Amino acid sequence: GMRMFENIPETGEKVIKFTRSIVGDNAPQAVQQELENLKARSKTARKISGLLDGILGGASQPEPIPAPPPAKKPEGQ
Repeated sequence: GMRMFENIPETGEKVIKFTRSIVGDNAPQAVQQELENLKARSKTARKISGLLDGILGGASQPEPIPAPPPAKKPEGQ
């Protein structure tokens, strides 16, 4: 188990070096592009969800869980 803790710094450095070699100097552009892709996919998912709600008659919402009754105070207080 202790050997695992000894390897953490070396492993972290290897991960950082590998990530840099893959991403290179285009990290900000890659992140921005992926955010735009994610936004487009979420819009598509909402459209599909809306279509399915229309076809299936809408999604029924589960009944909310009722709030517990207020605790009774002992008499004399």
